[in-house]
Parts: sequence; C-alpha cells; structure tokens
Amino acid sequence: MTILSKNVFSNIIGQLLLALLGFVAVKFIYKSLGDEALGIIYFSFLVNAILIGILDKGIYSTTVREVSMNFNSNKKYINKFVQTFSFITWGAVLSFSLILYLMVPYLVSGWINISSISINETIIIVQILTLSSLMVFPTSLYASLLRGIQRMEYVNIIDVSLMAVQQIGIIFLIQFSGEFVHVVYWIGLSYVLKLMVYFLVCIKFFNVYNFLPIFSYIVFKRNTKFTLDMIYMSALAMIYKQADKVAISKIQSISTLGFYGFAYNAISKATILTSSISSAAYPSLCELNENTNKKKLLFRYRLLQEMLLFANVPIFAFVIFASLPLFTFIFDENISKELLLPSVILSFGFYLNGSLSLPYRILLVKGRTEIAVKQDFFALMFVLPFVILAVYFLGLVGASLGLLLYVIFSCFYMVPKVYRLCLNINEWEFFRLLFKVIFLGTLTFGTIYIALIYTENIDIKNLFFAYLIAGILFFLLSYNFVSSKLKKQLITFFLVEKVSTR
Repeated sequence: MTILSKNVFSNIIGQLLLALLGFVAVKFIYKSLGDEALGIIYFSFLVNAILIGILDKGIYSTTVREVSMNFNSNKKYINKFVQTFSFITWGAVLSFSLILYLMVPYLVSGWINISSISINETIIIVQILTLSSLMVFPTSLYASLLRGIQRMEYVNIIDVSLMAVQQIGIIFLIQFSGEFVHVVYWIGLSYVLKLMVYFLVCIKFFNVYNFLPIFSYIVFKRNTKFTLDMIYMSALAMIYKQADKVAISKIQSISTLGFYGFAYNAISKATILTSSISSAAYPSLCELNENTNKKKLLFRYRLLQEMLLFANVPIFAFVIFASLPLFTFIFDENISKELLLPSVILSFGFYLNGSLSLPYRILLVKGRTEIAVKQDFFALMFVLPFVILAVYFLGLVGASLGLLLYVIFSCFYMVPKVYRLCLNINEWEFFRLLFKVIFLGTLTFGTIYIALIYTENIDIKNLFFAYLIAGILFFLLSYNFVSSKLKKQLITFFLVEKVSTR
C-alpha cells in the first residue's frame, strides 16, 4: 500500500470518527442546558472561525508545502521555518487575545439576541470559549508539520482521541453538575490539552529547539507572497463562509443560529472523503511537481478527481436521507422540518465545493494563488449582498443558498484557469464529468427521495430501503460511466507504490 493510500485511509477513518463524536454532546447540551446555550456556543465558534480563518489557511498550506518539499533535503531551512512560523502563530495568539477580550462585551451586548441567560454571564462564557480556542493557531501549525512529513495517522489519532475526551467530559459535567459555565471551562481546557499533545508528538520528528519562536527574515521573505496570498484568500473566504451565520446571529434569534450552526457543521462532516483525499494528496502532488513529473501528476489528479466525484454522491445522498431522523433525534420534529430544505441545499453546495478541492490544490502546488485571490474578490461582491438579503427575506433557506451561489461562481471562474494554465488540458473535461455524475445522482437518489417526501413515507425504515435501492441503481449505472482507466488503475493505485501513467 502506498504512502498516499495509507494517508487517505487514515484520514477517512479519523474524520469519520470525528464526525460521529461531534454529534454526541450536542443532544445533551440542547436537552439539559437549552437552545440558547447551544446558540452561544456556536456564536463563540463563529467569532473564532472568522479570526482564526484569516491566518489558519496560510499557516496550514504554507507549512505542508514547504515541509513536504524540503524536509528530507534541507533540514537547516526546515529548522528556521518552524521557528519563524512558531513566532508568527504565537504572535497571532497574543494579538487576537487582546482583540477578543476587548471586543466580546460589545458583541454580546449589541449584536446577539438572548433572553434566558444574563448579559454578564454570556460575556464571560464567550470570552472563555473564544480566548481558549485561539490555541488552534499553534495546533494547526503542529498538525501541518505532521501532514507535511505525511504522518497523517498521528493527526487522526490525536484529533479523534481528544474529541472523545472532550465529548465524554461534557456529558459527565452536564449529568453531574448541570452548570453551563463548567461545561465552558472544560471545552476551553480541551483546546489547551490538544495543543500539548500535538507538541509532544511533533518533538518526536523535529528538534525541540525548533519550536522556539525565533524570527528569520530569510524564511519570511521566501514565503511572503504565497503566505500573504493564502491569508488574503482566507480572509475573503471567511467572509462568504461565515456571512450566512453572521446574518442569522443578528437577524434571527441566538437559538436559530445554534440549530443552523449544528446543521451546517453536521453536513460539512460529509466532506470526509474529499478532505481526506485532498489532504493526503497535497504533499504528494507537491513532491511530484517538485520532481517535474508532470505526466504522473496529471494521471494522479485525474484518477483522484473522478473517484471523488462518483464516491461523494452516495455520501451526500446519505446526509439528505438521514437529515430528518438525525435532527428529530437531536432536537424535535418541528425543528427538523425547518432544517430540511436548507440541509438539501447545503448538501448540494458542499458536494459542488468538494469537486473543486483538487483543482484548488493544483493551484497551490503550481503557486498560482493569485487566481484564487481574484476569484474570492469577485465572488465577494455578489455573494455577500445576496446572503444578507436572502437571510432577511428567506431565513435559513436564504442562508443555505449563499454557499451554493459561491461554489457555482467558483466552478465557472476557477476551473477553466486551473485546467488551461496549470494542467494544460481542456476545462470541459471537468464539466462533462461533473454533469454526468450529477445526472446519475439525480436520476437515482434524487428521484426516489422526492417520491418519499411527496408521499410522506419518511420513517426510518422507508428511508433506509429507499437509500439502499437508490445506491444499488447508482452503482450499476456508474459502472458503465466510469472511465476504463479508473477501473483498471484504482486497485493498482492503492496497492502498489509505483503507478503506471499510461
């Protein structure tokens, strides 16, 4: 089994376990602490997602790129790189800590709508959650170092283990204490614990002195353009990714933000396969590009792209089929019905977004980040006003349409440039395959699900058998549409290290 395939399987298993564990505590928080407590937690996550997202992508992408290309050939440079980026990340922690501490009281008192929890208590809770979650900055750096040396199994073991510990602790505190603030302190402590575990694992592969925050102008200058482009992209991406939730937090109630935030996060977990493959493939593609092996790089890209498009259909179809039972179990029947249509729209949006994951990685591999920067800038002018108006007039349905609009714009802006300028192939190869797979998914899963909704036969038993029948039909039809190259090479790709590119 190749390093890439091992990392793919490791990522899939890890992300799947994380997705399942992520549901555990939400039901207990909602039932025991109330809908506003859930909303406040998701509001805190929203504030940090905006701040952390500005730098996180730049730290992650730059670190994986540089470490994967230089770890074995230029140890001296890697030592200075880790020290420089440690300096940047800890500087970001201190800077944002001050900003959040001063900003949170004004956000809580002037932005969100709460009734059952006092303003002062809410301010303390949000400060604890937001300040402690800034540990994500150095944690992301340490995880990226492990990804750069293609040791994803450590990343997944740590993430799953610490998530399990966090969820168990939340349930224990709710059952035996019942105090919201105790749960909040535990969530904050879990961020610090995760950082410490990552650090202890990293010093197994990197010298402990490398983690001293020492700035190197040479390293900074070498990575300035790529990192700043990534930060700029992150800042723009955070605006359109979080605009729906920011609008909901102001226009709707804080509890509505909690319901939508949970649905959004739950559906995003269906990107397990996409994130696992693209994360595992990124250092591998960087290595192939560094070795100027263009033929093998193109072969590997095509293989993974086709596999992702076909494999993601039953995954996101399962999310749609399971959404009503899941939301009814976590919340209640009325809330689950309110979340149904937004969930369908979000699922389709996340599927299309997944189709862009590997083209986006190719942009990073080739260093053509300016394409993504321009895309996000132009998209912002259309998406942001649309989302605000859509949330105001359509509520949660309008919020979910924002992601879909952005991804459709990205398909028609980014894909032609990636295929022409980076891969030197025709962009219609992407669109033909995408439309083909969407047609098959709509014909099988879509038709059967619409029939269930129309006839109101939506109990768990009917949903299960309907999904099973649709899945079999999709598999049979897909077998005739999948390229012969994928059929012949898929097993070989995962079982042997050397892959033929013929």
